[in-house]
Amino acid sequence: MATQKLAGSLCRTFYFANTNEALAILSQRFALSVCLGHPNVVSYIEKGVASHMRICYSTTDDRSWSYTDYPSEPLLSCPAAQWHHHNHSNLAHALTVLKDKVDGGMFEIGQSGELTSRLLLFIAKDMYVRRDHDISKDAYIRARGPDNDNHWKAELIDCQKAGDAAKELFQPAYINFSHWGTYGWNDFSRARMTDTPLQSGLCATGIGQARSNAIISSLIDKMIPIYFDDPNLGPDDIGRVSQIFISDKAGKYSSKRDLGFISLTHPSIDCLSHLSFIALLLDLNGEPKLNVSFPEMEPHHPETDWCLRIYAPGLSEITFPFLFPYCG
Repeated sequence: MATQKLAGSLCRTFYFANTNEALAILSQRFALSVCLGHPNVVSYIEKGVASHMRICYSTTDDRSWSYTDYPSEPLLSCPAAQWHHHNHSNLAHALTVLKDKVDGGMFEIGQSGELTSRLLLFIAKDMYVRRDHDISKDAYIRARGPDNDNHWKAELIDCQKAGDAAKELFQPAYINFSHWGTYGWNDFSRARMTDTPLQSGLCATGIGQARSNAIISSLIDKMIPIYFDDPNLGPDDIGRVSQIFISDKAGKYSSKRDLGFISLTHPSIDCLSHLSFIALLLDLNGEPKLNVSFPEMEPHHPETDWCLRIYAPGLSEITFPFLFPYCG
């Protein structure tokens, strides 16, 4: 039903040669931002609201512009992802449509390759969770043991907690995201007023974890929730949540040194979590290589300095192995 609603038809599934349908599933997952003033934007938004599950939040007094977005809903994201990867041509067709629209100036790409990194990170995650599963048969992973036949105990494949290969410290840690969501920090003001001892950064992550979405914020370029499935951390989920902080760079010179500035105590993050976190810097114009570091000694501030830092410059099979079949 979610597939039919996004496709705008009750009699068939996605038709990727149709521009509106391709943009509908891309927009719901990848948080596409339109360029105001482009001649095709109003038509795209109106068709999205009328036929493709896009939500209209408000309009201007003269009705010349509508403020719209796609709902942060995993049950829309998962069938969209399933059809993206249903066969080898679907994703290629959808991305070709997006490329044509970006080249025509309809969608924002960001100042530092933000749209590119959103696409890369999500497609990499999609392919990872599909590595050991045949998605042509099931959109979900059956529960093990006596609950095998209980669909309510199953796990949607695009909300699968991917973390089994983590190192010892991150062994109980999982990531769980099915779509990007765009937020300003003020959206978390209500969460910050609760009695939780943790501050804004962790409240933001907790909201993202609950909705299975990664967060695009105005501070760090992106933030993906991490959940530690460790009973020793206490009964409250908010005390088990950490983050992957992502910084996008696309300058002429290396930005590797900026990776060291990402800290939970930085004023732009302001998070008092005591859990380990990950910092990832994508230097999209850099020479392809991969550098991963982790403290070899006890940090000076164990509550904030247990950080796995990843520097991933360039676009190649070195930084993104799933690109290997497409690198000529």
